[in-house]
Amino acid sequence: MDTLNWRRDDASDENDEMKVKIPEDLLISDTTNLLMSLIDFVYPNLNDNLGDPLFFQERGILAPTLDSVEHVNEYMMSLIQANGLCNGTRLTVTHLGKSTIVATVITGKRAGTKVFIPKMNLIPSDPGLPFKFKHR
Repeated sequence: MDTLNWRRDDASDENDEMKVKIPEDLLISDTTNLLMSLIDFVYPNLNDNLGDPLFFQERGILAPTLDSVEHVNEYMMSLIQANGLCNGTRLTVTHLGKSTIVATVITGKRAGTKVFIPKMNLIPSDPGLPFKFKHR
């Protein structure tokens, strides 16, 4: 097996920048919704694999800033919450985490589906209140 050994100064230009060729099979060709295409590429069949702990351990999305990470996380949570949850859906809670509730749907056509519900702070924005309160 041939090994590729190259020094940084061999591949960088005068501005200390480097060009790297990305293989075609790693490029996202559907540019309609880039974030959705990225998530589909990294997490294929996301909702079908939610119960498999190895599914998330073997995959990840790297992002350059914390804002980007937050944006990706919010988008992924919205995809997971799109599992048909609405008022009246009955669930069995299987885990209470710091930031997420894990439950299983027990009624309707989605019975047996594992769902993840994010915990969030609710702060009313009513200007008539002389104080702000936070409900968690």
